[in-house]
Amino acid sequence: MNKKLISALFEYVKGNITRDKLMGIASETLDIYKVDKDGQFYYILSKLFDDPDDNIIQVKKEYVINILSKYLKQQISLEEFQLWFWDIVGLNVDTEDPDEEELIVYLVHNFDNQEIFEIDNDMIKKTLEVLNANWDSVKTIKVVKEILSN
Repeated sequence: MNKKLISALFEYVKGNITRDKLMGIASETLDIYKVDKDGQFYYILSKLFDDPDDNIIQVKKEYVINILSKYLKQQISLEEFQLWFWDIVGLNVDTEDPDEEELIVYLVHNFDNQEIFEIDNDMIKKTLEVLNANWDSVKTIKVVKEILSN
């Protein structure tokens, strides 16, 4: 396995490197640019793991918070923001708390479908404030659902 590429995958999921940087690293060993942009992340997984759906990459709440923060601070574009959620939507969630897992899955699926659900920057900002202020997942998911459903 390509250790450099796997390391880059982890850094991308954490929100520490851009998708373009990940694709640049992937292009060193894979014909990544022959694949449609929406399918590139899954293509990488399919080349690194026997079963791309059974991979070792996992999502934590901190990663979602990191991406939300970067988007609101305009450190990443709307396209980068949406592509990140699109890319990680099928990954496993890393938590021992089923309520927190539900929260992460809810956040990822909602922001993956940002345009469908008409989520705006104000909703994202309010969501981020709730996530940063409150780590009680049961209460957090209730408040975030209220924010995103209004």
